[in-house]
Amino acid sequence: MKKLILAVLTVVMLAGCSSGGENKGQLTKNDMCVTQIDSKSKVCYGDSKVDVEKKIGIGIKGITENFLDYDFGITVMYRDDVVAGLSLKEESIDIYKTSRNIGIGDSNETIKEVYSTKYGMENAEQRNLDYFYYTETNSFIGKTTLDSLKELEEKEKVYMLSFMFDSEGNADRIWLTDYKMATIMN
Repeated sequence: MKKLILAVLTVVMLAGCSSGGENKGQLTKNDMCVTQIDSKSKVCYGDSKVDVEKKIGIGIKGITENFLDYDFGITVMYRDDVVAGLSLKEESIDIYKTSRNIGIGDSNETIKEVYSTKYGMENAEQRNLDYFYYTETNSFIGKTTLDSLKELEEKEKVYMLSFMFDSEGNADRIWLTDYKMATIMN
């Protein structure tokens, strides 16, 4: 009986240890959220506009009617009054972070350590690092697969995490969106 209890405790402890870290080989819907640091309130891809406004107030029109700017450097991109993208700007520093605790000011190296050194697509000239994750196959995809997606519905199934950097290599803008919103702003 003691051996059985010991075996069960060992399995429980190992399961607890392995569940603490984020899986760098995949993204989940939770990765498409930003968290307000003080209140722990989350705004996520797929949230309704009504729910967002309850959490962070009323936004004002941004670069298009679908993009609303809110206080403290967060922009929410809507499609049919549902969140299809989130953007953090410099004003969000120390106020908002991604669900993996990345925020404005974090270095390129830190972001790669948290999300993946393997799957990011870097453009040194434009100073950005992008990750594309196809929810249909639960896997990261590269440029070849991305370029093959012609239907807008398929582009909605691709999560895009984009980190833009200042001249010192620190994030000055973060986008969490689907590929359709990123490409046609809708």
